[in-house]
Amino acid sequence: MDQKYAWTVIHVLCTAFHVYFLHWKLGSPFWDNSGDYDRLTFWEQIDNGVQYTANRKFLTVVPVIVYLLASASTNWATHPLVMNTAVLVLELLGKAGFMHRVRLFGINKEQ
Repeated sequence: MDQKYAWTVIHVLCTAFHVYFLHWKLGSPFWDNSGDYDRLTFWEQIDNGVQYTANRKFLTVVPVIVYLLASASTNWATHPLVMNTAVLVLELLGKAGFMHRVRLFGINKEQ
């Protein structure tokens, strides 16, 4: 693999990590919550669901910075740029305020 694609690989892996652990997996990462958060993703639990706090802004800016690094390291070549943009859109869509407690296609839907 060409070294200029290393940031693209990091971007894709970072997004996969974020999507799975922040937006897909339900429940609290801590075992002593009495089941209060069993039906929420970790992103929905951050700051009790309040949008646009410093914590949420930080977790939104980090993928954008990695996207810029990945795209710039490939000299904005078309194929990696399209892939990096699609991955960024996927991640930012889950962080959007209108997606709070929204389950797409019934996945992770509350019983």
